[in-house]
Amino acid sequence: MNDNTYIDILIESLIKKSKVLDEIAELNASQVKIFSSAHLDFDEFRETADKKGELAEKLDSLDDGFEEVYNRVKEELKENKDAHKDQIARLKELIKEITDKSVKISVEEKKINSLVHKKMNEERRDIKKRRDSNAAMSAYQKEMSKIDTINPQFMDKRN
Repeated sequence: MNDNTYIDILIESLIKKSKVLDEIAELNASQVKIFSSAHLDFDEFRETADKKGELAEKLDSLDDGFEEVYNRVKEELKENKDAHKDQIARLKELIKEITDKSVKISVEEKKINSLVHKKMNEERRDIKKRRDSNAAMSAYQKEMSKIDTINPQFMDKRN
């Protein structure tokens, strides 16, 4: 393979990474929607989290491949900048695009993390309310069951 082919592979790798980041951004939007709804669907959240995990692994794989190919051509790129000017410009453009997307995703992840904690706290409060309500209902039923029973009484039959 010649150096131009390796540089084209780098460009393709960055394009794939950009598309994966777009998919992650879509899943983040889905997760925000899940946590913003009145009814929390844990299965749907788990499904999107699993998909994001798979995409993160794909990103790692793309990064490893990019680094491996880049190490093969970095000297060529440094020594012959003018010969590869257009390709280098495209690489820079893609790297900027990926960096912007990564920053945006990082902000979204923090927002999702905050929503998760908020929703967990709400769920805890709801569970505590239900537990307290059940305890109050149980105590009420116990007291009410005593009303129907008449305690034994002694009758004085003396006249």
